[in-house]
Amino acid sequence: MRFILAFCLLLNLTLISIAHGQVVAATQPTQFSAADITIDSGGAALAAWQVELVATQGEVKIVGVEGGTHKDVYRDPPYYDPAALAGGRIILASYTTNANPPKGKVLVARVHLQSRGEFTMTTKVIAAADPGAGKIDVTASVSKSNSQSSSAKE
Repeated sequence: MRFILAFCLLLNLTLISIAHGQVVAATQPTQFSAADITIDSGGAALAAWQVELVATQGEVKIVGVEGGTHKDVYRDPPYYDPAALAGGRIILASYTTNANPPKGKVLVARVHLQSRGEFTMTTKVIAAADPGAGKIDVTASVSKSNSQSSSAKE
């Protein structure tokens, strides 16, 4: 009799925890959005760059990467490890051989995201160089893209 009672109690606890997990998942639908990566090189010409993008808070996956919006350079997607798309961290890099690389603020990439609830992302500059391969000081930022976002119900 004790065995049956213990089994029933365990079964009830399992069913309650499964039902609770389904309620939590239903209250936070999957969201799709995009984030723009911008590099500000000030007055220096930006010939090459490498930036790390990290989800520091929340449940978020990087699901796609596309290039920036400059008319002459960085329109193709930057280089990255495709295996990084499965997580919330990616290192992006690109360069140009254009004779006149851009200066100032340049949108270098757009990253597509899948998330549940609120999240926070940060950038870290790993390297940046001018046309002569000299190191330059730049800042990188991530911001919500002006492109449309949508949600999917599961």
